Formats: sequence, C-alpha cells, structure tokens
Amino acid sequence: MTESGQPSQDGPVWSQTGPSGSTPPATPPAGPVGTPPPAGGSGRPAWLLPVAIVVAVLLVAGVVVGIVLANRGGDETAEPPVAITTILPVPTPDVEPVARTATTPFAQTLPDAVLQYALASSDPAPQWVDAGALEAYQETYTDGAGAEVTMLVGQWATGDEAKAFYQAQLAELPGAAALSSSDTDSEQTGSGNAGSDEKGSDKGEPSPAPTRTQSGDVTAQGDTARDKLPQTGAVRVGDKRVGTYTAVDKGDGTGIVLWFNRTAVFRAVVPVADVLDFYRAFPV
Repeated sequence: MTESGQPSQDGPVWSQTGPSGSTPPATPPAGPVGTPPPAGGSGRPAWLLPVAIVVAVLLVAGVVVGIVLANRGGDETAEPPVAITTILPVPTPDVEPVARTATTPFAQTLPDAVLQYALASSDPAPQWVDAGALEAYQETYTDGAGAEVTMLVGQWATGDEAKAFYQAQLAELPGAAALSSSDTDSEQTGSGNAGSDEKGSDKGEPSPAPTRTQSGDVTAQGDTARDKLPQTGAVRVGDKRVGTYTAVDKGDGTGIVLWFNRTAVFRAVVPVADVLDFYRAFPV
C-alpha cells in the first residue's frame, strides 16, 4: 500500500493453487447431450467399416458368378457320343458239316462251311446241267438254329458261256431292273448301291471280320454304304476282274446273291442280314 492508501502497482499478484500449490488442470466444458466421443476413445475401430464393405462385395460377386455359371451349363448342348466300332470274331458253325459225295475237282473247291453256316446237304442240280453246265449241285447250309442258305452252283466249259448264263439268271432277279447294264457288266463299276467294286473281298482271299457299331448293328466292315441292297460290282482275284456279282433283297426276309467267277456260276438265297457277308466269305 502507498502512504496515500492506494494499492501499490509493484505488489505481488495472488494466484489460486491447489493443495500442493500447483495450478489445477483446466476442465473442458461439457458438450451437448448425444455428442459422440472423440476419436481414440472407447468406440468402434476405424478399420472395421471398410473391411465389412469389402467382405460384402466379395460375397455378392461370388453369388453372381455362381448363378451365371449355373445358367450357362444348362444352356450348353451335350456333346454327341463318339461312335465306337468293335471288331468281332469271324462266326463259325455250331454244327458239323456233312460229307460231300461229289469228288470232282470243281466239287472239291466248294466249302463245307461259310461263316456260321455248315453244309447240310449236297445233291446234283439237273436243271442247270440241262441249261448247259458240265456239272451242277444244289446245296443247303444251316446254322443249326433254323437259318438256312440254299445254293445252286455249276461249271461251264467256257467263261463266255458262264457269263451268258449269269446274265440270263440276272434278268429273273427281283429288283435287278434298277441296276443298269453298265453297273452289272462294266469293268469300272464305280461305287454306291449300284456298282460297288468288291476290291476288298476278292475271291480266294479271307473275308473281312464282321464289326459291330455302337448301335449294335453288325456289318462286314462297319460300312453301312457297302451293305445296302440292291448292289452289284466286280469279282476280282488280285487286280484282275474275273466276274460280276449282284445282290438283291427279295422282300421276304431273304436276299439273293448271284455271281460268276470265270467258268463257274453261283446263286445263293441267304437271310437278308447275311447275304453280302456270305458272298464275301465264300471262297470261290
């Protein structure tokens, strides 16, 4: 205080202190009710929300991809099965052939069995002898289960005579009119139903083994085009043409195959499913 009674400007300034004499910490004013706590407090971590969003996006993407793939698989067309050809053993008879009584060289060249058919009878065929054959036979082959093949076979003195007789017999075959003369008599017979060239089953060579397709059909070589009737073609030994064959469907479950080979003529009535296989397997 000054002598005049006024406080001194140089006097000490009193400050409030705590019990220990230190300055108490400042307390921030309380915010309004409902204000979120400041960052770094006891609330949800800052990284949780972005992670949850990423996981949700991945789940949705997986569901969408699954739906697309499922729909695509239903629209695709199934691939067709691959055709399978199985080579079957050459059929053999279940019955024993009978003994052939004729002993001429021509008769001895005739087979006792062809595929599953065995010789059941062999007798002279006077009707062909009367037509000019030097010798002729009527023969029956059986598979032992009811299927039969009936044949007429004969030998002529010359190839021209045998060919002329073949052509006379050909005129009587049902369905042979559908085959032109060029199909049945030309050197180059072409291919297809009319004019199939039998280079692959030459007389005197083994017949191809039968085959079965995936559908179960049995054919000589698995080639259905070669097994259609009627058809005709060349009879060959090696590269040389020695005759002509013609095969037709009689329409009663049997087929007829007629051919000549040099001086010999053959006519066989066979179950239609076997008619071409029988011809191809016949060794003469």
